[in-house]
Amino acid sequence: MGCLAEPALSFFLVSQQISDPFPTRSRRKTAYNAIYGSLKWQITDAVRVGVEARYNRDRITYEISGWTRQDTSLLGLEPVCLPGIPQGATFQGVPGPNVPPPGTVQACPRSESETYKEWTPRLTVDWRINDSIMLYGNIARGFKPGGFNVNETVGFEGQGYRPEFLDAYEIGFKTFWPDQRLRVDGAIFFNDYTDQQIGIQRNQPGAGGTVVAVPGIVNAAAVESRGFEITASWLPVRRLNLTAAYAYTDATFKNYVQGPAPTAGPDAFAVCGVPEGQTSSPQLRTEAGNVCADFSGNRVAKNPKHAFNFGALYRAPLGGRGDTWFIELNGQYRSKRYLDEANLSWMPSYTNLDLQVGLEFDRFSIIGFVTNLTDDDTIRSAQRNVDPGRPEGFAPGRAVVAYLPDPRVAGVRVIYRFGSP
Repeated sequence: MGCLAEPALSFFLVSQQISDPFPTRSRRKTAYNAIYGSLKWQITDAVRVGVEARYNRDRITYEISGWTRQDTSLLGLEPVCLPGIPQGATFQGVPGPNVPPPGTVQACPRSESETYKEWTPRLTVDWRINDSIMLYGNIARGFKPGGFNVNETVGFEGQGYRPEFLDAYEIGFKTFWPDQRLRVDGAIFFNDYTDQQIGIQRNQPGAGGTVVAVPGIVNAAAVESRGFEITASWLPVRRLNLTAAYAYTDATFKNYVQGPAPTAGPDAFAVCGVPEGQTSSPQLRTEAGNVCADFSGNRVAKNPKHAFNFGALYRAPLGGRGDTWFIELNGQYRSKRYLDEANLSWMPSYTNLDLQVGLEFDRFSIIGFVTNLTDDDTIRSAQRNVDPGRPEGFAPGRAVVAYLPDPRVAGVRVIYRFGSP
């Protein structure tokens, strides 16, 4: 004799609110002022020179609470602010009239400001050879202000980083051939980044003689980006417009050193060419294949070497009232892109096609569309992350979060235009 038991499934919802009695807070306030001017000089009928300049003034003010999350959560210390006591000092002595209670940390709020003043000039030269061809060249300089690392810090000493700069050079041409209904533009470029601000791991002292590993920003990299691009627009027959654009970009780290192990001596930091205390994780040193976590010479992440866009649009009248119909195909190609500075993982090349067909009337339009026409499922976007499922050692292993593209989607859009025709 058998017995049949029906399975039971129960759900329990537990809500718990956890509050931090001493939340850490940081605040950044930026005041920006600029003066801009330009001057254009027509030297001859064919040659024109332009000079532009911008004077930038950035004043950045940072405010921090004075204690870290490790102080108040992991170590269970209570922040106090008393005169004449070093910031970050902990107290474990017997309480008294002038002695704070045990289990506290000296944590007075701190504020610091930096002002950055820079000129960012630009020089351009245009040479119109004839009505169809123009050559040009330009040189420009840009900058990004510096700042302070405020993550898990109790003071600003040694936490600053400098501005980064970019020198950009470009020469190119613009052409238009009316008889052939053809427009072709092209350019060669070179971009030189110096003192580039890069996120790294920093080891800094915490309460009770501990060492805290936190992310931070330093001027750790120099990047060179060179390449060329060309675009074209052509009307081979009436009502048909073809467009294409290709870009070749070679972006590499001229210099990018994260730093040695936290336990390395002063000589190791000098050999690696980084300030003492600028360190890296064991995983980054392993990925770099050297003790300095030196990624110099590697390609810049998420930058395709080859990029190609193309499109075809055919538009024709519909009836005799000015209404039209059209069909349009657009496509994009991107070559392989590395995910990180180690160049050990990458996203493959992909091609995407989108199609539109529509009717356009005086006040409304009806457009049918298909995106990702070939239903291609190649990974197009991904980011480096940690793997919480592999907790070997102190830190989890490396993981990559990859995002599938949207599948093929078909639909219809209806657009109505209000107001006077």
